[in-house]
Amino acid sequence: MSPEARREFIIDAAIELVLEKGHSSFSLEQVAASAGISKPLIYKYFPNREELLQSILDREFKALRGKGLDKIPEDIPPEQIIRNAVERTLLYYHEHGPILRLLASDPVVRDMHLRGQKKGRANASAFFVKRLSEHYGLTKEVATIADTMVVNAPIQSMKYLKRQGIDIHKTIEIWTEFIIGGWQALEARYGEDS
Repeated sequence: MSPEARREFIIDAAIELVLEKGHSSFSLEQVAASAGISKPLIYKYFPNREELLQSILDREFKALRGKGLDKIPEDIPPEQIIRNAVERTLLYYHEHGPILRLLASDPVVRDMHLRGQKKGRANASAFFVKRLSEHYGLTKEVATIADTMVVNAPIQSMKYLKRQGIDIHKTIEIWTEFIIGGWQALEARYGEDS
C-alpha cells in the first residue's frame, strides 16, 4: 500500500472510531488496532491525535470546497452555479454530516481546522459574493450576509432532515429554490434598481 493510501486508510479507521465512540474518547493506539497497523506506524503518519483529527476535518472539508470556481465561465448563470453547489454540498452533508458535526462541535478541533482552512473558505466566499452581488445588483455587505447564512445553514439542517426520512433530492430542490428566491428578493429590496 502506498504511503498516501495508508494515510487515507488510517483516516477512514479513525472516522469509524469517532462515529462509534466520539472524538474525545479514542486514542491513536485504538485507531492503529482498528486499522490493523502497529503503534509505531500510526505515529509515523500522525504524531498526535490532534493532527489526526485535523486531517479528518481537512479531508472532509476539502471535498466541499469550491474547486475551480475561478474557471467557471462568466456566461454561466448564477442560478446554475447555485444549483450545482447546493446539490454537491447537500449530498455530501447527507453522507458525511455526522463526522463533520462531531468534529466541528469541539471548539479546539474546529479552531485548529479554521486556522488552516481560512484561505480556501475565503476564496469560495469571495467568488460567490462577487458573482452574486454583480448579478443581483447588491452591495458587497448584503451579498456577504446572504452568502454566510446560506453556507452555514445546511450542516445542522441535514441531520434533522435525514432523521425525519426526508428525501435528499427533494431537499436539494427546495433549498435551491429557497436560495435563488432569496437572492431575487434581496435584488428587489436592496438591488441597485430598487
